[in-house]
Amino acid sequence: MPQLKRKPKSNQAKKQAEILHKKEFISKLTAFIDKAAGEPVSKLIPKPDLDFMYHFRANPLRIECAPGQKIPGNILKSCREISQDLFDNELIPFRIGAINMLNLKDFTSLALTVSLFTKHLQADSFPHAHIVQQKLAGFHEKFNFSYLSSFPELLDRIMTTISAFHSEASKQYYQCLLTSKDGITSTTILVNCYAIPAEKTQICIKNKVRPIYHVATGLSNMQGQTPSYNTLLFVSVLSEDLFLPPGQIFDVYIQSHAIERLQERLQGVHKNFIHCCFFISLNNLKICKTKNGTLLFEYYLLGNKAGYFTGEIVDNKVILTTFLFLTHTSTPEGDKLYQKHQLTKLDKNYLSIDTLKAFVFSDIATHPEVKQLFIEAGCESLFNIGKGLYHNQEEQTEVQIANTILQYLRQK
Repeated sequence: MPQLKRKPKSNQAKKQAEILHKKEFISKLTAFIDKAAGEPVSKLIPKPDLDFMYHFRANPLRIECAPGQKIPGNILKSCREISQDLFDNELIPFRIGAINMLNLKDFTSLALTVSLFTKHLQADSFPHAHIVQQKLAGFHEKFNFSYLSSFPELLDRIMTTISAFHSEASKQYYQCLLTSKDGITSTTILVNCYAIPAEKTQICIKNKVRPIYHVATGLSNMQGQTPSYNTLLFVSVLSEDLFLPPGQIFDVYIQSHAIERLQERLQGVHKNFIHCCFFISLNNLKICKTKNGTLLFEYYLLGNKAGYFTGEIVDNKVILTTFLFLTHTSTPEGDKLYQKHQLTKLDKNYLSIDTLKAFVFSDIATHPEVKQLFIEAGCESLFNIGKGLYHNQEEQTEVQIANTILQYLRQK
């Protein structure tokens, strides 16, 4: 009778996983060394030295809950997953041997490990060490150059993205901050995650007291400063950017109503994407003013204009009061749709062209004539927004509304 295989004990499974990980890492490491050297010199490195490199290998990034903080487990998990994805895809120039570019994962693991190895490598460290030393000459210096010239900006961008992705202006900001000034402690980039409540106050707008929230970027700042907890970078606007005489600075606040309208008009898009793009849009403020004097703050969804926040100046503060989708009346694009096709607010609502979903999950983009009328009104950016931003894209049904729009316009 055949015997059933016993399930490995947890410590046995762990040991097997460690053996496999070591084998895979050393395989990648030796291939990397050969590519950097331009020829197969890794075979000259004794096994104990390879084992030593594995033992003291550099780890790309570790994100932990900061001391004294209570960060939900799902937030930490998401931060780690996003950082891993970004490290896999962000590239950094690194030219040596047959290497021209590296993703950040390989740069902060393989390249850093080899840099530390070559830094301490002597011609008599082991037999034929002088050959390895010669073939990898300058590796440590080139790594340091790439690290100092390109790495801080890339890492700052990643920390910025991770922080913004989990923050919400009316609830909570998350900050991912490096634990040391230069970013590397031992051979691991250590990052602490902090949670900072949104700053809430009240203001009287049109004879009604309303709650508002002080808008911050919620992002880390590495530009020559040591990042510190609880020092959010609040968004401010110069008076000349608000079409006022120069010399004043206005802090930016937002009503919860504006956030609700934003989520409503972009319904179905991942909530994290919506808020992350809100912070990115405010970091790169573009403001216009309508004929009736309304301030419009442009909102971009992954680089594509999707609408505007309306802004009012009250008590030396800029208050973002609501969100207008790109086709809405009182936006430049919405006004063009009215001027050219007499489309009113009620028309747009009837045709369901006042939300993003109408452009992503319909046949408008594939109907040349209908698509062109939106392009001529300035709405071309809506056709660049893909279905991948939607968390339930598989459940969405594409509607056929292009011909309905065309027939409706012909009857006007």
